[in-house]
Amino acid sequence: MDASRQQAPPWIDPSALPKLWIDVTGGLPWLMLRPYLVEYNQVAEVRTALSAMGFDVVEAAIAAGADDPERALLVQLTRKLGLNELGVGTWAAFGDRLWDFLKSENATAVAVVITGLDDLVRSNIYSFIRCIHNLLSITQGLGISDSAASRQLEYFFVGHWTPASSSQRVLH
Repeated sequence: MDASRQQAPPWIDPSALPKLWIDVTGGLPWLMLRPYLVEYNQVAEVRTALSAMGFDVVEAAIAAGADDPERALLVQLTRKLGLNELGVGTWAAFGDRLWDFLKSENATAVAVVITGLDDLVRSNIYSFIRCIHNLLSITQGLGISDSAASRQLEYFFVGHWTPASSSQRVLH
């Protein structure tokens, strides 16, 4: 008997057992807890590690200076995740489509690597906070509210997050 294999009583169909989630921080031990903020110089390592862990890696970007950054991000995510574009660009529509995505028969874990939000934090902190908060809370809420929405979806926010060293700062 292999103790590392998940065992079920004989009356339970083994294919019906829940899929175990991938431990992201186990594969990237230096990564801080959610939200996953990744420096640009770490993104290649993150992509490689995520693929090796079994994630499908999806790239998304928010363009600097977007008139409506939340809508721009939602349109980008909807397209990159292959979601239905009906009502694209609103949090309500994204939540509805994401629910379908999380319930899909394709249970492959997905990691979304998003660039451009570091520009948003400098130009519109309110939209930056809403983007991060809504993405994480909607995704988590859907998984909690419906056991069928069991597909693992993780977001990685790539940017220049570490403040410049004090020797590089300009004092006013």
